[in-house]
Amino acid sequence: MTFIEYSPTQSAWSYSQRGTSVSDPRGGMFDGDDVQCVGTTASLDGRQSGSLACIAVAQDGAKRFTRFWYDADGKMQRETVGGTGKYDGLVTTGTVHTVKEPQGIKQGTQTVDYCARNVGTYKLK
Repeated sequence: MTFIEYSPTQSAWSYSQRGTSVSDPRGGMFDGDDVQCVGTTASLDGRQSGSLACIAVAQDGAKRFTRFWYDADGKMQRETVGGTGKYDGLVTTGTVHTVKEPQGIKQGTQTVDYCARNVGTYKLK
């Protein structure tokens, strides 16, 4: 993560993320997918804007490409823009809810611990 600050209420950051998707209950759709993302976010007086793109690879090699963005209400939305293998024709809708905020963000490049929950629906061909 690279973080820059203009003022205590105005900042921006770019980041790359890597993790493993976990479904609830375990063993469900997307469980165990390796996920890699890149994105940028700006916080202007408490209102966030920005976008994120992620590629997830299932254990069988199927891939899905998903984009995320902040809507006019400041909620992060998501949609699948492509898929291969079992994810061919995948359609998703939903929002993202932060479960664990990164702590101690400061100017410069750093590694942070973060967790988010995707909530919504999916449909396959």
